[in-house]
Amino acid sequence: MNKIVIKLKQHFKVHWRSILVRIALLMVGFPVSSFGVALYQTTTFGVSQMDFTIYTIAALWKGYDQTTGEMLNQVLQNQYLIIFILVLLFMTILSLIFALPKTIKSIKKEKNYQPLLMMLVTLFSNIIVAVLAYFLMDVFLNDVLPVDFLKEQLDQKVKNLIFVGAFLIFCFGIALWVHANIMLGPFNSYCYEFQKLTNKPYSFARVMMDLVIFAPGLCLWFFLPGDWQSKGNFLITNLGVGTITLTVLTGPTVNLFLIVLKKTINFSKLDLIKNIQHQEEQVS
Repeated sequence: MNKIVIKLKQHFKVHWRSILVRIALLMVGFPVSSFGVALYQTTTFGVSQMDFTIYTIAALWKGYDQTTGEMLNQVLQNQYLIIFILVLLFMTILSLIFALPKTIKSIKKEKNYQPLLMMLVTLFSNIIVAVLAYFLMDVFLNDVLPVDFLKEQLDQKVKNLIFVGAFLIFCFGIALWVHANIMLGPFNSYCYEFQKLTNKPYSFARVMMDLVIFAPGLCLWFFLPGDWQSKGNFLITNLGVGTITLTVLTGPTVNLFLIVLKKTINFSKLDLIKNIQHQEEQVS
């Protein structure tokens, strides 16, 4: 443990500049991405891939309005948070499973326990991020955005622009957050670990992981109570172009932002500046 602490101190001494930049990116990216999701929810383009699965589970559990296909307010108020937490827990378990092979290899061959420590840090940070994300969304939807006005008073052309803007804001926030690579939270960490495990590009990993979250909801839809017309109403009400966009286009769009960010904010160059200054101080 002492060796790990010493290594962390040495790491911070050399990389403090890039660490501060990473923290700044996290502090901006996290709320920006949350705001993008909140703004998207004021449109009528279908729920997100995660909410679609949550809604389907809730509808199986406690039912839905079979005439309109809408979720019952009582169900959303009582069951949404429980299922939301379970889905985030599922993401966290996936991230730990994806990280496990390299962690075991590192412990067995190199006697290096740092990856195990990082797994524990990831677990606790995911819990913190999940709680903060829920409260951030609550603040944006209840205290910041004029939800009723955006949903009911605007014409479809304006809603189209809001949808595109919300999607881009969300993707930009996620890109800042991913580039920071600290406290990624359940939504980002399971994608990050899958990417490391498979050595696939970010865009591919993100799409695959979004499909992993969306697919259970689509499969469970067949077992919803009611006849096929009722099930169809549920599908038409909750599954829209926005759902598909968030599932298959988030990865490629975030990746485009990441390409620009990696060129603009190069952590290696920041640390190199620090190392050069440190060497000059030693020479003088």
